[in-house]
Amino acid sequence: MQPIGKEVTNSSNRPSSGPGIIVILFILLVIAVSVFSQPSAAYDDPQIGPLSVIFTIINNSSYPFRLNAQNGAGCETAAPSIIAANGGSASFAVKKSFPDINRCNTFWNILNQDGKSVEEIRITMVVNGQILGTNFFDIVNLDTPIKLAISGTTVTFTNK
Repeated sequence: MQPIGKEVTNSSNRPSSGPGIIVILFILLVIAVSVFSQPSAAYDDPQIGPLSVIFTIINNSSYPFRLNAQNGAGCETAAPSIIAANGGSASFAVKKSFPDINRCNTFWNILNQDGKSVEEIRITMVVNGQILGTNFFDIVNLDTPIKLAISGTTVTFTNK
């Protein structure tokens, strides 16, 4: 009895390696690119990670703010020592990491025209790393001569 079709054989006695070669070449390409590439200018600042939320404090009051303390695992940038009155501002990067909630606490002395502290204010910037989490300020502003307005991740202070 004769076979109906021809039997296909591999004359080189080695397995077909097309997909294997492609995978190995891809891995070598990834290694070469990671070893020889330069970091981009956007990530040259070691303090700010690519997953950060920027919060801004604008001081349109007639009272300068002097930093008393800053703490929290979420703080990625240091607060300035002073936020000037009448238009001074400062921006802060707060780390965003799934699914954590990160906080950056800042404590400010509100100064009068003579540079003496009249009151203290606590400004906490909160980043919720969950999928639908929101970013917000938590501000304690008791008995101070200023009022505030919050819009997203920007807070603006004015005189009462």
